[in-house]
Amino acid sequence: MGLFGHKVWRNIWVARGSLLFFGLSLILGGLGALDAGALHYQNYWGGLVFAPFAIAIGAAVLVLLVVKWRTLNETGPKLRGRAAEPARKAAATRSAIDDFDRPWNP
Repeated sequence: MGLFGHKVWRNIWVARGSLLFFGLSLILGGLGALDAGALHYQNYWGGLVFAPFAIAIGAAVLVLLVVKWRTLNETGPKLRGRAAEPARKAAATRSAIDDFDRPWNP
């Protein structure tokens, strides 16, 4: 399972914190390069990153984090209209095949 358990990565606060760290690191890396007088900086692997583009992507990530704050933890499609009621009923009922003891799938 690795260093962290599965529940840690499914936690909404871990996702929000990761997005915040990612966005801020892009913005701060781009601003540091522009402050030094360069339009490019090297990333971890040695590739060149265009600083204004990194700042724009970082700002877009932060805007996404603020705008989609509540909907980041929704896991399924939000059904509306005619599809919503049958989906709720299907989730509440069980099929006869669900109780069948399959010898090939213990």
